Amino acid sequence: MDAATQVKITQLFYRNRHLFRDVGATHLGTYPDGSLRGINYKEQEERLKAVHNFHWTWSRCYVMSQFVFYYLGGYESDWELKCIKQIPFEISGVEGVTSHWFVQNSKDNRIIDLTKEQFKGVLNIDEWYEKGRRANLGFPFYYGKTRNDKFIVNSKCVPSKECLRFYEVWRQTEKNESFERYFETYLKSRL
Repeated sequence: MDAATQVKITQLFYRNRHLFRDVGATHLGTYPDGSLRGINYKEQEERLKAVHNFHWTWSRCYVMSQFVFYYLGGYESDWELKCIKQIPFEISGVEGVTSHWFVQNSKDNRIIDLTKEQFKGVLNIDEWYEKGRRANLGFPFYYGKTRNDKFIVNSKCVPSKECLRFYEVWRQTEKNESFERYFETYLKSRL
């Protein structure tokens, strides 16, 4: 993916920030002091925003990286969607734990990270990429009108509905072959 396409995709997300879901999940995580605690990301974000002005991509890496992954061909490509879990950090005395998603080429290890800037003034994410592992969230299908109606594209995880909302905007000017298979299946599941 060339730099111009990366900018174009980033602009898609920036111009359509209203399509992002609110942060709100709670997960277990290891804090900088080594303790294991439940992390309510919404509460953590509110505490941290009181001491730091985060880049607009903060907490948006999963959807943006998932979009890039499927744009580049998804599971049928040399690209892998990766996640780094439990990254501890501290800003102005406020502790936090986060995860981070990015896309990496399995052949030459090139990294595409459209949300890297979110860590400016927080931590050096370059030191963490090697801890990334292949991952994805979701199901290998879209549900239809009932839980028994399943629309399968392949046996792998499909793009999230949040990701597809952004693709729906993208496809108004440019269609992507990899995404179209998923998007068309998703539309059929809504009938």
